[in-house]
Amino acid sequence: MNRTMTARSTLSGFVLVGMSLLFGAAGPDVQEQAAASFDEGRALLAQADFEGAAAAFATAAKADPQNQAYRNQYALIRRVMILRDAMEREQDNARWDAMARAIRSFYYDNAVYGEALSLDRQRHVRIGGLESATLLAETQLELDMNDETVSLLDRFEREEQTPRSRTLLGIALARLERLDEAAPIARACALPDGVDPALCFDLARLHCLLGEQEAASRALTRCFRTTLPSRLEAAKQRAEAHPDLRALASSAGFAAVLSTSSQISESSCSGGAGCGSCPSRSTCGGEAEKGGS
Repeated sequence: MNRTMTARSTLSGFVLVGMSLLFGAAGPDVQEQAAASFDEGRALLAQADFEGAAAAFATAAKADPQNQAYRNQYALIRRVMILRDAMEREQDNARWDAMARAIRSFYYDNAVYGEALSLDRQRHVRIGGLESATLLAETQLELDMNDETVSLLDRFEREEQTPRSRTLLGIALARLERLDEAAPIARACALPDGVDPALCFDLARLHCLLGEQEAASRALTRCFRTTLPSRLEAAKQRAEAHPDLRALASSAGFAAVLSTSSQISESSCSGGAGCGSCPSRSTCGGEAEKGGS
């Protein structure tokens, strides 16, 4: 399982502890007010205003205590804020990276790509190497930083690159209309035998940018089949809205791709397949139950 996806699924399972005041049902008017507060929180989060977003999410959760999504989002952002503070003091690179991956998953879930870019740049300076470059390249592409992505990944010899880094490079090249360089990358990158929905999604993007709709459909179908059930709807929504997949989304066969079901099972604790880099895995007991996966 991709560590970023695992961190994302495990982080999303945290629930707020000690909110004993959140009981009882809310009336229609109160529910509307709670929804407005929640939307305000999402808008503030998109602006990287974590304190303001946390306050808005808390208001929504208190107003409508039966809405688990409000409670979970407040719990998540509070956890992220604690981790952000802890990261500034953390000296051990392995622990720092584990916290960074969990926070990054939250950023991606909420499209806070500016903060993700800052975090990925810190990792690349602090840890370096192809893996950190690949994560940075992924975020740069979200921000349409195509020239920067080519410069970043071209520093590595082809022999040391991974299918994911090569695919991201291909996407950047295709966006820059350097199709003669992007096409060989697409031909050389086969669909993975194992579970790697992120790579499959990126391959779908690359093939679509090259006008290879059939290959893009196959890759996206594999992506959905190997995506956790709790993440599947979000993955499909992302595919429908992604600019790189615009041509595929407007094709006649896209509905069939969207009907794909997940073939991956989930753990019962948090909707994740393993504890991965969850920063609470040593205290929740889940890691022991899963054999430290």
